[in-house]
Formats: sequence, C-alpha cells, structure tokens
Amino acid sequence: MQPYIHDLQELQINWGSTMTRLASSVVQLPSQTQQLLLKILEQRQLKAVFQPIVHIAKNEIYSHEGLIRGPENTSLHSPLALFESARKHNLGFEMDI
Repeated sequence: MQPYIHDLQELQINWGSTMTRLASSVVQLPSQTQQLLLKILEQRQLKAVFQPIVHIAKNEIYSHEGLIRGPENTSLHSPLALFESARKHNLGFEMDI
C-alpha cells in the first residue's frame, strides 16, 4: 500500500510541473492597458506639449521643454503611466518613432 501512495504523490508532483510548463507556453492575450497603448500608437494619439523654461531674473523665456501626453480621460494620459506601460509591454521603440 505504501508504494501506491508514493507513486500517487509522485504523479501529482509530475502533473503539477507538467501543467506549469504548459501554462507558461500558452500565448497570453494582451491586457487592456497593452491594447490601449497599441491603439494610441497605431492611431497616433500622443500629444506633444511644450512648457516654457523661464529665466526668473530676466523675466524671459529661456527655452521650452517638450513633453508627451497620452489621450485625456485615459489611464495612459500621464507620461509616467504611458512610459511605464510601454516599458512593461516592450513597446519602448514604438514610443520613440
């Protein structure tokens, strides 16, 4: 009786490792955030905004800083969320072009 229990436990362990290997080989569907980011990139919905850099003592605009924003009213409007999502989904290159 003892060998049967040992074999059953071994079968459960082997089954678990087999299922883990199968699960890791399954293609995962894009998350909602990834789908949104791909849509933003494909439809060219990124918006450039320019913030003046002011020389306070002279009260003059010294230069401008270029910033990028995702579409308003989306989870990817802020640059932090936008670039973090691009990094997470390996779309950094697509963000640059």
